[in-house]
Amino acid sequence: MTLFRPLFMPHTWIVGLTVSLIIQASAFPKAHAESTVTVQDRQHHTWRLEAEKTAQGISPSRIEVSTNGLRVWAQNGLTLWLLLPLHGNYTLSFDRKIFKPIGNFRVSDMNIFWNAHEKDGGLPRPRNGTLAAYNSLVLEYAGIGGNANTTTRFRHYDGSGNRVLLQESKDQSDLLVADHVYHTIINVRNGTTSVSLDGRVIFSGPVISEIPGYFGIRTVGSWQEISHLSVSK
Repeated sequence: MTLFRPLFMPHTWIVGLTVSLIIQASAFPKAHAESTVTVQDRQHHTWRLEAEKTAQGISPSRIEVSTNGLRVWAQNGLTLWLLLPLHGNYTLSFDRKIFKPIGNFRVSDMNIFWNAHEKDGGLPRPRNGTLAAYNSLVLEYAGIGGNANTTTRFRHYDGSGNRVLLQESKDQSDLLVADHVYHTIINVRNGTTSVSLDGRVIFSGPVISEIPGYFGIRTVGSWQEISHLSVSK
């Protein structure tokens, strides 16, 4: 089963680093982070960062505001929530680049949460950055190049801990390539949702929940940049 075939075209990538935020909590309870950090990018989008604690001697995860978005160094699990409720029909587009491996960083986990909310319909409460901590949410999940860039999967989380697998591929053509800028579009229209990479639809399915939800960038152990985010109705 082939989900998508990346179009590997050269892109010009200009980055200006302006603000550096270093995040590491001294201790995380099982479900909730001790503290969270919010940051506003130059396009005035507000994000909430949840980063998994790193082991002693390992640098903490960090983010920097760049010219057109955010650059992320995720030592362990890390989620960035866009603090904007999305409901009805909408299109969300952005560019995303995973840099070549360096140090502890891999080419892996260009992941996405969307239509995400608590079972009571609210904004996802702060969590500790581990993937399992999000099992209690209702959401759609795309794990593109997950498991050290060996799988691409799409799941629906039903809020009770069930992560329903909707589609999966291990084909090389469906995995990630370093330093490629992926133009990503999430569409929600009339009860269906789709995800496109570089103009090719890689997933389409029903929207399970009609409650307004939230969009999140998810990754682990990678060095990425998210840029040119836009939301339209």
